[in-house]
Amino acid sequence: MKIDKHIYFTKGEVNRIDEYCEARNLKFSPAVCGLIDFSLNNIDLIERLEKFQKDLSYLISNNRYIFLLLQQLYSDLEFENITDPKKSKSVNEFMKKIKGSNFND
Repeated sequence: MKIDKHIYFTKGEVNRIDEYCEARNLKFSPAVCGLIDFSLNNIDLIERLEKFQKDLSYLISNNRYIFLLLQQLYSDLEFENITDPKKSKSVNEFMKKIKGSNFND
C-alpha cells in the first residue's frame, strides 16, 4: 500500500541516507523505510540497555561502598596476625554453604 506522506530532511540527513543507499545498493525510499523499521524495532533494546547501564552503575557504587566499609573494618579492628583465608576452616565452611546459593537482591 502506498501512502502519500511528505517527509522533510535536512541536507545532512539526505547525505547520510544517500551514503547508506550507495553502500547497500538501495533506492532512497526503501532505504528510508528500512531505517525507520530498524529504528522502531530497536527502541526496546535501547531502553533495556539504559536500564542495564543504571543497574550497573548502582552495582559499581555499592561495590565501592562495601570495599570502603571493609577497609574501615580492618582499620578499626587493628588485625595484627593476618591468616590465609584459604586455610581458614570457618571461611571454607561459609564458602561451601553459599556456593550453590543465588542472591537476588
